[in-house]
Amino acid sequence: MNDDDSSDKLQADLNDAFVRLRHFAGSMVIFALLSSGVADLLAKSRYSLDRLADMGKWDCARLRALLEFGWKEGLVGVVEGEYYATAELERCLRLRGWFELMVGGYGNIFLQLGTALRRSPRSRHPKILHRNGRYVGRGSCNMSKYGAFRLINELIERSSNNVREIVIADLGCGDAAGLVDFCSRRPDSFGVAVEPDKAAFLAAKALIRSQQLSHRISTVNCSCADFLRKRFVHDPPSHLVLSFVLHEILGTRGEKGVTGFLSAIRRRFPRCAIVVVEVDESFTKEQLRDSQIGLGYYNAYLLLHTFTGQQLMPASFWMTLFERCGYDVATTKAIPAAADPLGAEKGFLLLPR
Repeated sequence: MNDDDSSDKLQADLNDAFVRLRHFAGSMVIFALLSSGVADLLAKSRYSLDRLADMGKWDCARLRALLEFGWKEGLVGVVEGEYYATAELERCLRLRGWFELMVGGYGNIFLQLGTALRRSPRSRHPKILHRNGRYVGRGSCNMSKYGAFRLINELIERSSNNVREIVIADLGCGDAAGLVDFCSRRPDSFGVAVEPDKAAFLAAKALIRSQQLSHRISTVNCSCADFLRKRFVHDPPSHLVLSFVLHEILGTRGEKGVTGFLSAIRRRFPRCAIVVVEVDESFTKEQLRDSQIGLGYYNAYLLLHTFTGQQLMPASFWMTLFERCGYDVATTKAIPAAADPLGAEKGFLLLPR
């Protein structure tokens, strides 16, 4: 190979590498713009650098560097010295949940993947890596506005015809956006927001208070298992919501842990309907490889679950398990295809026999 051929190959290889590095840095900067509040301000109006820095109490030089990066990436516009959000950044604002979950919630996990491959000398199982619970909860809720919340509300409504009072206990509720959404639509309903992560729990309390729903939605900072041992206002609930909860129990405590948990629910709330949302892992590797959501989201989602003690399963596994625990699966439905073209995110309505 002559020097020219070698140079051309090096340049082509570098260009490919630069594309990957650009996407990495771009996602981090988008999350910084979203989480800091800069993006929200720029979407409302145009601001000079000094005015924007004063509003957020940000360092002027660092803010300028962030905005200049955003300008080169088409995220930030500038006219006569004033910055504003472009259509691209406004699109990221609408879809902020995906950035909150994957960058804010799991960003630290990505940086540990290499070292976390090592076997543990003291255990058969490798160490579970811990996520940022605040952003996992917030991101999941903001993503669910485009699919899971609507599906959960529909399944609750379907099973509420003979219910005297709708009381929803949302276990692992994140920032409680789902409960707030339902209770805002149904003034005759009540809720219990259950969240084990302290930061997410505080975010839930703040959201419920901001929507003036504290008199109808109570909050509990405890695990799902501990919740079953507590008493609360409007006990018992008419519905339990387990949204992306069971695969976490399965990953840490195995199938016996899940069946034990569902059996405990059955004993504690024998007439309670359950709405479960899980990711159906029946898609093929080819479907992941050949779709935007497969490569852009689910490929990383599956990878991360292996390192964080979570275990996804096909819908058929869950349906068999629910039946074995004494529940009839009254309805199974996927979220709208616009939010999940693979149809992987599914809701199950469980009714006790």
